[in-house]
Amino acid sequence: MIKRIKILYVITKSNWGGAQKYVYELAAHMNKDHEVVVAFGGTGERGAEAGALEKRLNEAGIRSVMISSLSRDIHLLDEPRGVFDLIKLYREEEPDIIHLNSSKIGGTGSLAGRVYSLLNPKRSIRNPIIIFTVHGWPFNENRPWIAKKIISFLSWLTVIFSHRTICINQKDLSLVTNWPFIKNKLELIYIGISAQEKKGLIKVGERPEGIPIQIGTISELTKNKGLTYAIDAISKIKDRNIMFSVIGEGEERTSLEKQIKEEGIEDKVKLLGFKDNAASYIGIFDIFMLSSVKEGLPYSILEAGLARLPVIATNVGGIPEIIEDGVSGILVPPKDSDAIKGALKKLLDNPELGKTLGKNLEKVVKQKFSTDEMTEKTEKLYGETIRPYFPEIGSPINKGLV
Repeated sequence: MIKRIKILYVITKSNWGGAQKYVYELAAHMNKDHEVVVAFGGTGERGAEAGALEKRLNEAGIRSVMISSLSRDIHLLDEPRGVFDLIKLYREEEPDIIHLNSSKIGGTGSLAGRVYSLLNPKRSIRNPIIIFTVHGWPFNENRPWIAKKIISFLSWLTVIFSHRTICINQKDLSLVTNWPFIKNKLELIYIGISAQEKKGLIKVGERPEGIPIQIGTISELTKNKGLTYAIDAISKIKDRNIMFSVIGEGEERTSLEKQIKEEGIEDKVKLLGFKDNAASYIGIFDIFMLSSVKEGLPYSILEAGLARLPVIATNVGGIPEIIEDGVSGILVPPKDSDAIKGALKKLLDNPELGKTLGKNLEKVVKQKFSTDEMTEKTEKLYGETIRPYFPEIGSPINKGLV
């Protein structure tokens, strides 16, 4: 009798961002041959954004579980409850593979996995293997040095507690390669996007004379996205016929609205909020801009590449592994509104340069960042990791358990 392998994906939030898209793509692929469940934290988002991941999972026929005690922010009194609830979830689901996503859930989820294994020595099959995917190390965020030291130690513990850790860009991998006792636990697997997604982009023709040049981004309204610097750059060229549109929602909305009003650019910047299937709006933009101060490997740039848009992005995280400055986009330092302004003026004054950069980026995305390659490498990693603990598994992994 063949038993399908059970994979439990766990992520902190149920909104729709890059990490959630990653989980959805993997879950949808693995659900073809394995039993898949996705668990996520309580919805702290506002409006239509709340539960966007759950909605897509339901439409794909993938079972999901909400754990109300999990949240992105750390609350010392709530963390033990989160660990307890995860242990309870593992006991109820009895997964063969636990795949954790985001730093917060990586820490609590891997600890819960190890405690669960210790408490279940007589489990009918075997204790689960734990996979952790890094979507950008939290010690790269703007924090006091002592906080960075503590977070670095906790990140190391997460890798120690996990059987394997996936880094989605070379930069994140290189930052921890020399950490003790983890060298053989690390794996580089780029995120991927399907060329078929280009069919969903809205197409626009030549822009009529007098219509503003559309600069756009898809971004959560959080400090990590550096939108305050992008808005400041727009204010410095507000005499130009431009419009900056931000698709996304988040806790920084009130602060950004205040900045827009104070700089007198309400007619130049629009916070459009959450949009279902936001990538389908990319084709409306003339220029795509990402002003992040911290990133893993953003899907939004891959989507902009498929739309052949010129991209201005900060030189952080894995972005330079997608964009070669001056060849497939323009890279600028983080937290530098003057550099963003200069890059915008360069593209506004030279539309032909923008077309060349967009075409080159499309080639890079198609050649280097494939959904098929991402899912195949991840499934191979599952097989290599689980086989020593489940020797009865054949190869490939989708043969299941005998």
